[in-house]
Amino acid sequence: MRKAGHIPFLLWALVVWLSGCIGEKNSRDCERTLELFLYSQTACQSEPEYPDRIEELLICLFDGNGVLTQIFSRGPITLDPEYRESLTVTRTGTYTVSVWSGIEPSTFALFEPIPGVTTREEVFLRVLRQERYTTLDRDTFLYYGESAPIPVVDRSIEPITVSVNLQQITNRLTVRIEGIPAEMVESTEVYVESDNGTMALDSRLLEDEILVYYPYERENGQEIQAEFTLLKLDAEHTNLISIRNQREEEFLYRGDLLEELILQNPQLNLECDHDFEITFTVGPGEEPGTYMILRVRVNDWLVHSYDWDAD
Repeated sequence: MRKAGHIPFLLWALVVWLSGCIGEKNSRDCERTLELFLYSQTACQSEPEYPDRIEELLICLFDGNGVLTQIFSRGPITLDPEYRESLTVTRTGTYTVSVWSGIEPSTFALFEPIPGVTTREEVFLRVLRQERYTTLDRDTFLYYGESAPIPVVDRSIEPITVSVNLQQITNRLTVRIEGIPAEMVESTEVYVESDNGTMALDSRLLEDEILVYYPYERENGQEIQAEFTLLKLDAEHTNLISIRNQREEEFLYRGDLLEELILQNPQLNLECDHDFEITFTVGPGEEPGTYMILRVRVNDWLVHSYDWDAD
């Protein structure tokens, strides 16, 4: 006569085999390797690329509830088509991998994530600032990418290939002011204001004060040329650019960097382009002894003309 207790035990063993870890004792038997393939490709590119400025990585693994389960760094690395990075999961479920690159302690303050506690929506990094003023140098290149959801449903020894597309979220801005009178050059300042200085672990912009970005380099001559590095540009956030005569306390120009300038060039796409050049042409104003912006070009595209007829 067969004992009734044998069937439930066999069913339990079958569940363990099919579904992965049940309890810590079985975790080694249920390990699955995730093999990461990293690259960079915008929506406007037909082929992936492997930027040499991606030299180190911060890799985060989240569970199906968006809770951090693992975090570790790698570097220095050389990103190329053969480069792979691996991590191991010990439980079935759905996971997501996110990867950062370019986080420099001299530029960003980090809020240390805690595995098992921190979620992907929580504050992760904040641009260092003095009061609300900041300058990012020319070598600041911040990248972020995340995988599609990764279902881990069995105990197969085959690794799961996970692709992560690292997208640049920093931007270069060159501002040129031509035609400005020599006596106004030294007293004219150029700056950008944006509330983009705080990000979550998933790279979303979080609430922040409005930062004032000053150029990391400026040249004064027959024209002014100012070079900026900016963080993520998002049309739903504040993005103002100002050209101001400090001596007269007057603005030559003040407007929305995205809506009024960059996005007025139909050839530009914020998902694909990260290098912008804006040229402001200054000329005589309507009143004697005054000056105004006559034309604005963005990446060689005329976006505004403010010419007036003196007659």
